[in-house]
Amino acid sequence: MLLSRKWKRLVFIGLLIFSLGSAGYLYYEKTVMVGDVREREHLLSAVSMKIAKEGHEMEDVKKIGVQYNYFKGGVLPYEVYVVFKKDPSVVYYYSWKDRSKTDVVLIGQGVD
Repeated sequence: MLLSRKWKRLVFIGLLIFSLGSAGYLYYEKTVMVGDVREREHLLSAVSMKIAKEGHEMEDVKKIGVQYNYFKGGVLPYEVYVVFKKDPSVVYYYSWKDRSKTDVVLIGQGVD
């Protein structure tokens, strides 16, 4: 059974809308939810070295991850959260000290 010209147009428009929607969602996911992978990894490795200098070993860490706040924006939208096994109810937040990104500081702590 051949599709009429009207149905072919509808299918084409539907596929076009679906593909544009998918591309828009993937762009949103990359820019708003995740951020730049290099920046995330740079901060994560700097925090890992900082907590190692403070005398902690990676075995002492229960959970570590990077949070990206697109709406905070600016130069420093990334924070690393760390939960240690010795006190799993406290979350420590680290970020860059300044725009030069030469030092990492503890910017706060909260409850997990």
